[in-house]
Amino acid sequence: MWLAGATLGVMAATGLAHGAPYPLWVLWLGAGMPVIRVLLFDPIDGLILDRDKLILSAWKHPRTIALPDILAVRFAGRSDTAAASIVLTDGEVVDINPRDLPPAQQWRDLLKRFGIRTQTAA
Repeated sequence: MWLAGATLGVMAATGLAHGAPYPLWVLWLGAGMPVIRVLLFDPIDGLILDRDKLILSAWKHPRTIALPDILAVRFAGRSDTAAASIVLTDGEVVDINPRDLPPAQQWRDLLKRFGIRTQTAA
């Protein structure tokens, strides 16, 4: 998505520098509309995990959770599409948007590397 946006930017700069005709600008604007729509109305989902924090919904409505505040990550099942939630040390349970989650086993392995416990609901 970002590459498409960058390409449109380069095309616009080239058009400005070389005086592109009007119909070409309309074509470029039409090609750029899907990129603009996604960036404005459907931002990219995902999470970020680093040495000291976990950021949920990293591009939409980010919520930062310090790793020491995480008691465990609870998975609703063993499948790759299982829902997950974070259990904090103060007892709060934070549901994770399913669109933010990587494949479950990959995420379990990563959490283990960071020393975060995982639980699977029966």
